[in-house]
Amino acid sequence: MSSYRATEVEALRARVAKLRRGTPHVMGHTKIDGVVGALRWMADDDALHAAIAAQVGLSAPMVRWAIATSVNTVTAERVDRVRDQLGLDWESNQLGLVAVVLGANVFTAGLKPVLWPLLLGAPVIVKASRRDDVFVHALAERLPEPFRSHVGVETFGHEDALLDALLEGAELVHAYGGDDAVRAVRDRTPHDAVFVPHGHGYGYGLVLGGDAGELEQAAQSFALDVLAYDQRGCLSPREILVVGGAANAERFAIALRQTLDLLLPDQPMGPLDDATRGALARWEATMAALGEVHEGPGGVVAVVDTDARAPATPGARRVVVRPVPSADEATARLRAHGRRLKCVGWAGPLPKTTIPLPPLPGAPRICPASTMQTPTFTDRHEGREPWLGLVRR
Repeated sequence: MSSYRATEVEALRARVAKLRRGTPHVMGHTKIDGVVGALRWMADDDALHAAIAAQVGLSAPMVRWAIATSVNTVTAERVDRVRDQLGLDWESNQLGLVAVVLGANVFTAGLKPVLWPLLLGAPVIVKASRRDDVFVHALAERLPEPFRSHVGVETFGHEDALLDALLEGAELVHAYGGDDAVRAVRDRTPHDAVFVPHGHGYGYGLVLGGDAGELEQAAQSFALDVLAYDQRGCLSPREILVVGGAANAERFAIALRQTLDLLLPDQPMGPLDDATRGALARWEATMAALGEVHEGPGGVVAVVDTDARAPATPGARRVVVRPVPSADEATARLRAHGRRLKCVGWAGPLPKTTIPLPPLPGAPRICPASTMQTPTFTDRHEGREPWLGLVRR
């Protein structure tokens, strides 16, 4: 290791040690109204939206929507309710440092793992990706005191010495990313720390039949899930299963493509580079050979037979629609994806309070269409509450 690198590691180790020496419980004596205000400010900051858009390749309107829908469910009432549920008073949590290692897929993914430790009285150190760190740095910098003094955000690449320094002394570690990235963090996590992995996965949609009007309404709802974050992230629908025959699937697909076109002016897609355009062209050619392709400026919807082996969607508002004969067959197909399945959105002739599926492996989030990419601040992910491991007495 060069002397320059050694100095950088020691500086990071010193910053982490300072966070560990803090007095976490004093954060609870400040109401979170200031936190809520800072989040609302971020949702209205056009300059911040432009900076994030330039880094992550989304349009500024999409960035604005993503921040607004992520922060609007952070309220003092929700936090107080969780604290009461956990039996916490303002000084009872003895948890030490929380370390969070973020990936680079959905830029708002850092909101919960940064805020929940702070709001429950623990300091947090964050490793951000070089490809996606503007949002999380802005979040940490704009928090009011004393929260701001109890969070640190570091940006670096795949450097083991720096990662070791960041994880040193952590009592809880959350790791986001692909299997190899999560495994690398697990291997370097202190042996006495709690480790919570958040690997990559994907979402699916389910349309429970219905008449022509209900199918069109389902398409309008799922269009919001497809366009969100330009279809990035593990909550985005990769395929949508439509109960009934091929005619149902075709009607739904046409309505979905039309709705994506209608939404495009308000939520434009981010720029596509040449490599991405090439991947999209190859995917569309393959889908045309397998079934019907409905293409428009707002996205591409491909309808394929129930058992056709279709390649995974490359994102960028491209989605596969399949007819399935029954809800039981749809459930069997969803179950086959195991723990990779992170979210199932559904639509159809049932009350929105109904959960139309039995428990599935990996405990994916099951929610009405149009809400797949907008979980609330307190919603579970992979069956786990976002405050998992954050309380020690």
